[in-house]
Amino acid sequence: MSTTLEPDVIRRAVLPHGALVRRQLAAVRRQLRRHLVCEGVAWVIGVAALLIVVSFIVDRWLRLEPGARLALLPMGIGLLVATIYFRLVRPLQLPFADLDLAVIVDRHLPGVGQRVANVLQLPTLLDADPAASPSMIRAAVLQQSRELGQLDLRAPFNGDRFRLLSAAILIPTLILVCAAMLWPNTATIWAKRWMLGSPQRWPQHTYITVVGLDDQNRLHVPRGESIVLEVESRPRFAPRAEGWTLPSRGTGLTVWHPSEPRSEIPDEVRIRFRQNGSLKQGVMTQFTNTRFRYELPPVEEPVKFSLTGGDDWLGPIIVEPLDRPGIKDLQLVSQAPGRSEQDTHTFASQDSQLLFLPGTKLELLLTSDLPLESASLVSSVGEVPSFERNDDTHYVARWEMSESQTFEIKLVDAQANLASKPYFISLNLLQDRVPRVTIRSTGVGRRITPLATIPISLKAIDDFGLTAAKIEIEQTVVKEEKPEAELHEVAVTLPNASPTEAPREMDADQRVSLKEYPIAPGNTIRLRGTANDNRAQGTQVGQSRWLTFQVVTPEELFYEILMVQRAQREKFRAALETEKTLSLAFESAIESEELSGLNRTHQVATRQVSQIANRLDATLQEMSLNDLGSTQAREILASGIITPMRELQRTPMASLRGLLDQLAAEPNRSSELVPKATAVSKEVVDSMSRILDRMAQWESFVDVLNQVRQVIQMQNQVLDSTQKTKTERVNSLFDE
Repeated sequence: MSTTLEPDVIRRAVLPHGALVRRQLAAVRRQLRRHLVCEGVAWVIGVAALLIVVSFIVDRWLRLEPGARLALLPMGIGLLVATIYFRLVRPLQLPFADLDLAVIVDRHLPGVGQRVANVLQLPTLLDADPAASPSMIRAAVLQQSRELGQLDLRAPFNGDRFRLLSAAILIPTLILVCAAMLWPNTATIWAKRWMLGSPQRWPQHTYITVVGLDDQNRLHVPRGESIVLEVESRPRFAPRAEGWTLPSRGTGLTVWHPSEPRSEIPDEVRIRFRQNGSLKQGVMTQFTNTRFRYELPPVEEPVKFSLTGGDDWLGPIIVEPLDRPGIKDLQLVSQAPGRSEQDTHTFASQDSQLLFLPGTKLELLLTSDLPLESASLVSSVGEVPSFERNDDTHYVARWEMSESQTFEIKLVDAQANLASKPYFISLNLLQDRVPRVTIRSTGVGRRITPLATIPISLKAIDDFGLTAAKIEIEQTVVKEEKPEAELHEVAVTLPNASPTEAPREMDADQRVSLKEYPIAPGNTIRLRGTANDNRAQGTQVGQSRWLTFQVVTPEELFYEILMVQRAQREKFRAALETEKTLSLAFESAIESEELSGLNRTHQVATRQVSQIANRLDATLQEMSLNDLGSTQAREILASGIITPMRELQRTPMASLRGLLDQLAAEPNRSSELVPKATAVSKEVVDSMSRILDRMAQWESFVDVLNQVRQVIQMQNQVLDSTQKTKTERVNSLFDE
């Protein structure tokens, strides 16, 4: 009985000691798992920090595009996941049995593993081996248990290793956190680029843009034309909710910065492009402080190019050739003021100037060969009309002509906003000028008699026709002891014109008789011509200069004319003396050397006779127009003096000149020609002597006439005085 109960008793006796050891091992297990977690977290944080640092360095150095970052990101995530699995998840999945823990602890505390095994495994021999001694098992378990109770099995997992693991966790974490706090912009950009796949770039020193680049990285250019690429190295950024964006870079560029970035001008901008299967490179030309230019050859098919400048790059950019919009048809419809008809002007072969009156209504009709985004008129002066859109290809602009302008027509196509070639039209203002009027008097001088008739020549010209013309006569009269100007008008008949068109020119001769206007000697009269034009906005009146005449008594003017005639008589007398000298020279021996001198002398005399005749004719006309002298006296002057003088010039004097010319040309015929010249010279002298006598007789006749006229005037004055006295006496008798 005792032998069967003893193993159970012993098992119960050693059981508390095994539980105590298991509690110690459980504490070791917890500590070990804590160490494994710290170690795994340290590995994960270390790998993550390493990935962050490496990605930052590589990205800042190589400036990876989103595609490259998208390819590298899974590799980094995979490495981090593998680290988490192998360094954290998998170690925590280990069961860590009691004996396994004993083996682990035994590495640091030799002998502990055997003691743990004795405490946990010796009681099992009571059931497995009947020959085993229970007392010995009990003694061994108690002894090993006491020894284990005196040991701290967690000691190997405390101390420096745990502190190192904690430092391995905290130090990288603190470094990353501090770096993010010190350089938040850099951390934000890194996170956006790697975590969100953002195209936002790292801060650069240089930013370049392509002028005219659209959002699809395409540059539309005219087909078949040379292309001038322009690159701006100091572009303007546009603010966004976060950071700044840079347009004209295809899909755009976003830069996170508290203030607007400022681009540095690169030393050079390089271009690479492929055309006709060959790769070409070039350096752009800097034509302004911030802009670079490069001329590409004409393209018919799309071409790709890339740019690099400073620490910036751009591309590939597609150059896509398109046809420029053009003008298919262009017409200008005009309606002049005052007209209901419209005129249409085309520009296909327009060589002459387009001239329009102010107020002309204009309508420009444009038809393009491509659908348009917009059509506009540009002018540097004046108000510019705008096009009205009828449809994609038809536009119309309406305005009223007010000044000369040159318009540039700009067309922008609807497909790619490609502008047309410059097309210019010039519209000039046609000023309806005031009629140009000129007036001229003939036959009279500036001194006239109250009975004079003034011949007037009136000319008028206007751009668009004349409607009326007249001569204005202004005389000064005294009313209430104050001089006042009275204006009289003489209508002038316009030349015949078509029923629908007024004459544009007028050349009229008009005689103005002063007999119709009581003008006293000593007054002044003025004459001028006026003309009205054919103008729709209101008639314009053109005026000539004033012709001023001084009204004198007939006696005073007649005396002046006689003085002129006497002066002409003296000139005629001198010419006669010249001809007498010439006649005497013919009677003496004439040398060939003297012929040229005689010829010049005769020419001077002939010219003097012609001038005298003209001047006397002018005095005769002035006498007739001013009603001076009698009709008989004027006929004597004309038929007895002026007409013979002209006959003298035309016949004998012209014959004498011809003979002198023959003598100068043929001196060997002097014996034949000298007698003829002598006879003609005598005839000239005789004729001039008779004319000179008639001039003296005419002057005496005029003197007699003037004396008779003065006697008649005196008699008339006496008669008037007598009649006035008689009337006064008769009136006085009736008054009494």
